[in-house]
Amino acid sequence: MPTSHLLRLAILALWLAPAASRAVEAAPAKPSGPPTWYAQALTRGEAGLNVTHFWSKGAMLRSETVVAGHKIVTIVRGER
Repeated sequence: MPTSHLLRLAILALWLAPAASRAVEAAPAKPSGPPTWYAQALTRGEAGLNVTHFWSKGAMLRSETVVAGHKIVTIVRGER
């Protein structure tokens, strides 16, 4: 391999090394705060289809459902 190719490869390696180290350092940070989740429950009864949504953030829970056209919201604080 001619020395001009080796010189070009060395310059390229030196130029790319800082970018490669930044890519390793820029790993995504772990999210802080309490764990969160969402779930949806589908049930069928005499009144028809019922869809319930559940959200949680840490010890707090919220659920929403509609029964016979009336929205019902339940909020639970588990820290109490």
